[in-house]
Amino acid sequence: MRNTIAGQVEHLVYLIAGYQFFVLIVGDEPIRWRLSTPARWGLLAVSMAVDTFTGVMLMMATTFIAMHPPAGVQVDPLADTHAGGAIMWFGGDAIMAAVMTLLAIGWLRTGGRSLRDRDSWLEQARMVTLDERTGSSPTGAEDFDDDEERLAAYNRWLGGMADK
Repeated sequence: MRNTIAGQVEHLVYLIAGYQFFVLIVGDEPIRWRLSTPARWGLLAVSMAVDTFTGVMLMMATTFIAMHPPAGVQVDPLADTHAGGAIMWFGGDAIMAAVMTLLAIGWLRTGGRSLRDRDSWLEQARMVTLDERTGSSPTGAEDFDDDEERLAAYNRWLGGMADK
């Protein structure tokens, strides 16, 4: 707080850390770790809890956080600490709630599967199980669910289950 350059470097570090956090949450960059939508919501919920706890503790503080306001500026340090806690709690949680809402809307609007989902273990397990049940095998690069031969084999398998 006493050194202006150090304070600006600290702000820059916060911006970089926030950028990296939100790239993981909402980004579509080619990074190594991709989180599922529920995992993204969980990570946002954990970060909301940290903002809420810290903000509430600052709002309930009976002693102020040491500060050195510029000369000639009259600031009530305890009121400033309380205001900072309120901004952290309400502002931080509002941002996280907005991002969670946008994730939910994006998740609900995603129709069908993207090409990346074909590599997931769940999709691979689904394909193997369907191959075992229907006796059909992959016919190439076309979409698994758009293959007419596989669809007919699946419908025959379902019909066989109804007869049992």
